[in-house]
Amino acid sequence: MMRRSNISESTKADTLFDDDVLSSLSSSRLNALFKTSNLPQHAIIELKKRRRHLKNRGYSSAIRERQSSELDQVEKEHNELLKEIKELAASSVELESQIRIYDDRIDQLEKLSRVHVFNSKIPK
Repeated sequence: MMRRSNISESTKADTLFDDDVLSSLSSSRLNALFKTSNLPQHAIIELKKRRRHLKNRGYSSAIRERQSSELDQVEKEHNELLKEIKELAASSVELESQIRIYDDRIDQLEKLSRVHVFNSKIPK
């Protein structure tokens, strides 16, 4: 007979306080509902344990989502930086090529200048 009473009390508690209600109500509001529900103390303790379990599950889920979002953001930033590195490397190669061209042109002008100076020193 005691078993039936526990089962019916448990069913009553589950009916009155489903998971959504347990996890969404504030502690003070939930305690007020417990006082008016006429549930035995052991049922209230089990519901409070269930509520804590649901809250922890929600917190864990939120943390996993935040970490996943942060990881996605870091990966995106990493890929953007890799792209920028490639662009800068290509730009560097182009600039080095231009520097070599200018160096060669400077060498040519210096040679021409020396020849011109040499030719101007020779008396005519």
